[in-house]
Amino acid sequence: MITTLQIKEQIKLLQEQKEKILSRSIKEAVKEQYTTGFKKSISPKINNYKTLVKNAKQRAYIDAVFEVLLRKQVGNDNADVIMHFLRLSAKKNDFQRMSSAYAKFRDNLEMRQLIKFCSSVYRYKLSQDISSRFYGNISTYKSEMKYASSCEECGAIAFDIAVQMKRLNFI
Repeated sequence: MITTLQIKEQIKLLQEQKEKILSRSIKEAVKEQYTTGFKKSISPKINNYKTLVKNAKQRAYIDAVFEVLLRKQVGNDNADVIMHFLRLSAKKNDFQRMSSAYAKFRDNLEMRQLIKFCSSVYRYKLSQDISSRFYGNISTYKSEMKYASSCEECGAIAFDIAVQMKRLNFI
């Protein structure tokens, strides 16, 4: 036979176990709530970071293609000038800066047509592949590419680069 004292002790033990279970589940609930909240707050930042990395890789690919093709056609110094202004224009989202590069080659029609061609291809690729910051009419860029490389005399360099870009499926 169980005495009342033993029953009270068992009730006390059961209450202690109940409190431990409840306190543990509250801690786990708080921990789960904290981690869920943390994941919700950090996931947009992680997605933004992934997008930035993807955009940087795409822009690096575009820069590499341009740099290699320009160095072959116009030499290191001229390629550096054009690439500097292309990168600066893309960074600031203002391709009016290309007029400075255009002015550097004031007397050379082939280089001026090449700059027009490079600028239109760069804007075309950026509006197509990289970022929603570049709002532009893709058909206008295609038209600019076509006309900058169409003349046999003044667009010879641009035409050669256009052919190589088409072979690479770049444009």
